[in-house]
Amino acid sequence: MIDRVPLPSDGSSDASQNSLASIDLSNPRVQAAARTMLRELAELSGTELNLDSATLQNLEIIGRRTRPAQSLKNKNKEGQICRRKSLAQV
Repeated sequence: MIDRVPLPSDGSSDASQNSLASIDLSNPRVQAAARTMLRELAELSGTELNLDSATLQNLEIIGRRTRPAQSLKNKNKEGQICRRKSLAQV
């Protein structure tokens, strides 16, 4: 069982501000692939989803952007890149 933890709010009240991408499903091949993917996701999450009588128009991906991970390298005072010392070197 996976514990579900809600994402923290980024302060945006409008979902369109949190749109990461929108995929047009007017192409029949793209729509078929989206249906397959959505059915698999619904099954994994235990969500009941009936797409048989629906025509899908687009797939909106809502989320929040995260900051990129910090590099393992740091710059010293002179701006030169140096590796962090491991605990064994300290």
